[in-house]
Amino acid sequence: AYSSSSSDFKHPALLGAAKRSKANRRFLVASEIKETEITYVEGLKQLVWYVCNRVMYVDASSSTRLGLPPHLHVFLVAARQILKLNFRLLSTLSSRLAHWYHQQPLGDVFAQFGPLFTLYRDYASNYARVLQTLRSNARYRKVLADSERHYIVGEGGAMSLLILPIQRVPRYRLLLQELKAATPKFHQDYEPLAEACAAVDEALTCINKAINDQKAMEVMARIQHEVAGNVMIALFKTGRSLVCEGLLESMPLITQDVSPQSPPPRQDRLDDDGGSSALEPSSSASITTLSSSSSSSSPTTTSPRGCRKIVSSASYAGSCRVYLFSDLIMLCRPSGVLGRTAKKSKNANNINNNNEESSKGQQRETFLHRPGGDDDGGRRRPWTMQQCFSLQNCCASVEEGQPNVFVVKSSRLIRMKAESARAAKKWVESINKTVESLRKMSSVS
Repeated sequence: AYSSSSSDFKHPALLGAAKRSKANRRFLVASEIKETEITYVEGLKQLVWYVCNRVMYVDASSSTRLGLPPHLHVFLVAARQILKLNFRLLSTLSSRLAHWYHQQPLGDVFAQFGPLFTLYRDYASNYARVLQTLRSNARYRKVLADSERHYIVGEGGAMSLLILPIQRVPRYRLLLQELKAATPKFHQDYEPLAEACAAVDEALTCINKAINDQKAMEVMARIQHEVAGNVMIALFKTGRSLVCEGLLESMPLITQDVSPQSPPPRQDRLDDDGGSSALEPSSSASITTLSSSSSSSSPTTTSPRGCRKIVSSASYAGSCRVYLFSDLIMLCRPSGVLGRTAKKSKNANNINNNNEESSKGQQRETFLHRPGGDDDGGRRRPWTMQQCFSLQNCCASVEEGQPNVFVVKSSRLIRMKAESARAAKKWVESINKTVESLRKMSSVS
């Protein structure tokens, strides 16, 4: 039986065999890079000639190209740029591999072309929307079917060509890592390969960020089309993303008597004007009132029995939809639920003021609180923004004795009820985790 030892691996014959093995492996990986690049460029040619060009000039006589959706036009132009880039890369690789020897460098080629792979960003970020557009439009479907029938060679058709650029940059990273592993550390190409891997990783990070930003913008656009409000916040902000959303129930506020002879805590709810009305009659002479624009400190009021403090408050009690973003949280009520009293109050102010500006404000108020929340296009918005606050210095916790109720403590105290204890715990964890991430980003900046 053969037993290996450290001295065996120092034998010149074994070292020579190992070097030859690595040299052969390096040649095989370099050959694979070239062969896959040839196949890829041939696929890009079919993509640009038989898909992109035919879609772009589907009705050139009627100037349809000028009416292309913006995301589709950016996508088609990016495909052409990618073909030019990879054609240059293939010609450079072919010249290097035409006369191969063990010390032949390849890392400097990808270190030079790696930053240019950011051209894939526009293509990748619009890929999902373009697929949906091509599948939903009858004219584009007809063009793709005609191209597949007469021009496109290979299995999969046009859709298999469209995904080629999406898969190529991650493939570059894998091949370069394999080539680096097959290259000895003393080789002259080792350091250039390390730089090439870093350049491709940076380009891939930029592409992924563009894809995530595009998805985030689509989510924000969807929310803005779902939600109406008096002062609808501008959701579009760099770095803002949706963490989670869901249907919850805004719980009534709780007031508690802090005097020694205090009765049990009572639950209040807010009426349509944002004021507080007791769920059951009270003998106290004063009533706690809240305004939707209250300050960060909770209001208190003094009654004959003592001082009552607000333990939790909400400007709306009932079913609501909650959107948790990376830097803020937004609560929305069903459209038209609390608008009637607000409209009456606004109309009274308009009669008293009797000016044109108040009249415009009243019309805008009536419009936004109309049942269904119609927008300019006559489409109904199911939700109206009730309140929105930053997650800075915010925390959430499950309420004692009620595992499906959690409290969010920020500039206001809000009690929310989830469908189960598990869902409430998940919301609490999401909020606290988001606040912690926001705090870390603030400390770094």
